[in-house]
Order: sequence, then C-alpha cells, then structure tokens
Amino acid sequence: MSTPALDAPTSRRGRWRWLVALVSTIVLVVSGSGLVAFAQSGSGISDGPQFVPADAPVYLEARLDMPDGQGEALAEFMTAFPGFADAGSFQLKLDEAVDGLIAEASDGAMSMSDLQGFLTGELGLSLTDLSAEVMDSDQPPMLIGIGISDRAAAETFVSGVLPSASPESYGTTSIYSDEDAAVAVHDAWILLAPDADQVKAGIDVLDGNAPSLAADPEFAASFAKVPAGHLGAVYVDLQAMGSLIEMGLAASGQTGMALPIEDLMAQLPLDMVAYLAAAPDRMTLEAFITPSEATPSFPVGESDLASLFPGDTQVYVEIRELGALLAGLLSGFVASMDEETAAEMEPVEDMLGAPLPDFLDFVSDASIGAGLSSDGLWLGIAGEVSDEAIAAERLERIISIVNVLGGAAESDISVETVMVGDTEVHEITLPIDAASMGLPFDIGQTLSLAVSDGGLLIGTGDFVVNALTQPATDSLGASDAYTDALGDDTSNSGVVYVNVGSLLAELDPLLNEMMPEWADIQPYATALDRLVAVGTAGDEVISARITVIVGQ
Repeated sequence: MSTPALDAPTSRRGRWRWLVALVSTIVLVVSGSGLVAFAQSGSGISDGPQFVPADAPVYLEARLDMPDGQGEALAEFMTAFPGFADAGSFQLKLDEAVDGLIAEASDGAMSMSDLQGFLTGELGLSLTDLSAEVMDSDQPPMLIGIGISDRAAAETFVSGVLPSASPESYGTTSIYSDEDAAVAVHDAWILLAPDADQVKAGIDVLDGNAPSLAADPEFAASFAKVPAGHLGAVYVDLQAMGSLIEMGLAASGQTGMALPIEDLMAQLPLDMVAYLAAAPDRMTLEAFITPSEATPSFPVGESDLASLFPGDTQVYVEIRELGALLAGLLSGFVASMDEETAAEMEPVEDMLGAPLPDFLDFVSDASIGAGLSSDGLWLGIAGEVSDEAIAAERLERIISIVNVLGGAAESDISVETVMVGDTEVHEITLPIDAASMGLPFDIGQTLSLAVSDGGLLIGTGDFVVNALTQPATDSLGASDAYTDALGDDTSNSGVVYVNVGSLLAELDPLLNEMMPEWADIQPYATALDRLVAVGTAGDEVISARITVIVGQ
C-alpha cells in the first residue's frame, strides 16, 4: 500500500475536506453503482451496527463489497446501459471511474490503491440523536464507521491525511481531532464524526463498555428482514421522529388539527428498515414498517381487475377500497365547508341521489389504466361494486344529468345506448378538440360507461367494449410483463405498473421536439423496460416495494 504524500491543509474547512473526501468518495461509488476490489469479499452479514450506540435512531449502511453475488448481479444489470455492454469489463471501467473520483476529491494526492488495501467495503453512518434541539444545531449528531481489515495500514493513512492534528489517547485508541472534526482507527473501523465525543461513544461500544445497536432486539428483528445480498440498507426508529414532526407542524402553523397531536404521535409506526438490491435484470428498493398498536391498518386484497385491461396497457394503478377512501377524504372536505357553500351543494347531492362523500360507496377495489399509440391516448377505469343495483341506479343518474346538459341550447353533448352482449353501454359524445386544447395527441370524443357482472367500467375509445369482450388470456393480468413485475405480491394493498419501454417508444418523437437534451438522455432512459410499485400489509409488518426492470 502507498501512503499519500501531501501537505496537510491548515484551515478548519481544509481538514474537514480531507476527512469527508474518504466518505464522500465511497458514497459516490455506491450511488454510481460502483464496484471496487476490496480487501475482503462480502459475506452479507452486516458488522456495521457493532460501532453504533444502542439508542441511535437512524443507521444507514452501504455494502461496497457487494455481498452474496451482488457484484455479478450489478455488473449484468448495468449491461442494459450505454458503455456497459460487456459485463466482464465492468470492474475495470468502474475502477478507472472511482480512481478519478478519488483523485479529484484529493486534488491528485490519493489513488484507489491507497484505500483498497485496507478497506473491507462496509460503510455505516448513524444519527445518534433526533431531538429537535440537537438537529437544529450546527453540529450534526453523526457517527460514521468505515470497515477496515488492516489497522496499521489505516492508521498510517489517517496520520498522513492529518499530520498536523494532535492525537488524544482514549483507551487503546488515538483520536485525531480539531474544532471541526474527529477521526480514530479502532481494530476494525475508522470512526469519523464532527466532534470527539461522538467518536468516543463509538469506541465505548466497540470496547464493550456500552451496548451496541446490533444487540438491540427491536433493531435485530427489523434488520433481519434485509436479505444478505444487498447494496445498501437503512433503519429508522420512527417513534424517535416524534419531536421533529411536532417541530415541523409548529413551524408550519398546523395548529387546531382535526386529529390531536397526541393521537397523531400514537399512530406513528415503531420503525422502518429498507434495502436496495440488484438482480441481473432489475433493481429493487423495498421497505418494511413495523406498525404500532394504533397505526392505521391498510386494506389488502387480490382482484382480477387487471384482466379487464388490454395486454399492452402502459400505465396501470390498482387501489383497494376506493369508495371508503374517497368517503373519508370527501367527508373532511365537506365538514370544512361554510354554511353557504354547503347549501349550494344540496341541489347537486339531490341530483346525485346521495351525499357527495357517499356517492361512490358501492365501489370496493378499483383501477385505472392508460395507453398511448399512433391512434391517440385511451383511458380506462374499472371498479368492483358491492351492490350492482345501487351502481346501476347511480349510473342512470349520471346519464340523466348528461342528457339535461345535452338538451341545452348549442350543446354538442349527446348520449347513445348500445348493447354489448347483455350489457347496456352508455356512450357519451363530448365536444373535445385535442388540438384546440394544446394536446399533441388525440384523446377521442367518446366516454363509455357500463355496469356488468359486479363491475363498473368507464373509459374512452373502445376500452369498455374491449373489457366486455376480450379473452382474459389477452389481458394485462395475463401478460408475462405484468405478472413477472408483480411477482408473488398478488395479494396486496395497491399496485402501480408502468411499461416504461413501450411508453417511451411512443413519446420519443414528442420528447425529441420538446427537449433538446433528450438525444443525450434517450439511450439511458430507453434501457428501462418496466417499473412496478406494490404494497402489502399485515398485523406485524407493512411493506412497499419498487422494482425497476431493464431490457437486456
């Protein structure tokens, strides 16, 4: 290993820059999907929390050692993007990129060879206090740990970076510090913090004189959900966020809330853990939240709504218990109305045949989908109904209102009812001119509505007719692209699915016209194939997953 020959900066800002250079380089490597040949391969077992005090509310780790096959997976994932077509050259290219980052951060005084001989590739960062008073101060309550395999080499490196700093002995460890930062080398860690007290707290933990976060049962239970193969992970004690939330509400003037602040705090979940992981054709960010006894529950279910949409649907969103959700939202809105506004709403509710918050109370799960092609944009809505008779009655009320509007002078609105099998489909023609509205694509002039077999269908173009007639095997719900993205999360609290590749292919001419920089972005954007976000919930854990899938 070579030790950097450099002149020590003498200013506070200069010394802090040298310390931050090491950490920022590692973070840049991770955020840039970097892969460095570190001193030891990753086992997937996280040692990071070993240096973190047990009461630390936030812990974040980056695994540059790419444990459990993450290096190979990431290299293959990156082949979808320009410049990384050869997975075998991925290591060499990123070594060169990382070497450049280190040289830039240190003004040419350091190279990757100065670091990789003793770094293990594990980086941990903890916030040790989230109280409003501390977070409002100039000194962040932060402790950083950088894993090492050779203490002597690391000490040589640190003393070279800070040759003018006077070391302070603390147990068997020397702490190099000034008024701006402190750094120490322990057996397996470089510890870095804005002040020596934070570093001493980390040393106490490593020496066994204070409990570590790794030994905390609640942390261990949450962090056990993180798979061995991951690029990074974060843990947050959400109950510790209470004072920050209260401070934020006070600063924004949110007083007199409908829900008392004490009840709001009681509903906070206990904690959250999230991780980022690579696979050869996808990148996944998944979070797990541990609810408290008062945390509101989320409806979870499984539906066949995706079978009503065409297989080439580009954007699809599925929501659980839409009617109840809208009722809750609109009830608060209606309750906030003054008497005059509420009186003005009464004729509208008379025409609808129900109070506004309850108008869609017959809808349970619902979904919306869309697609863009050379023929224009189509939109579709499908909902499961709990009472088909009520659904049909309220649909008739909407048609009656539209007929009244269509009967007005100079109105171009018309309604026609056609039969599709045994189902009445109401087709409303609207005077829509896409060009006059400034839209670059046609959106059609027909809106169709129908109630059939326990479902409500609303859509433009041929959506409703196709939903009633297409074989299930030709639907989005049966497509390989959708089922692969959804995976095993068929019972969930909601889904967002985007066929990115198909959508960008249709939008490409428009983006080229509207964005001069699109030509540079396009090769990278079009490497994306699909995206899915899906949530699940239970009594013990609430989870949310976002997966980006690339085309190889």
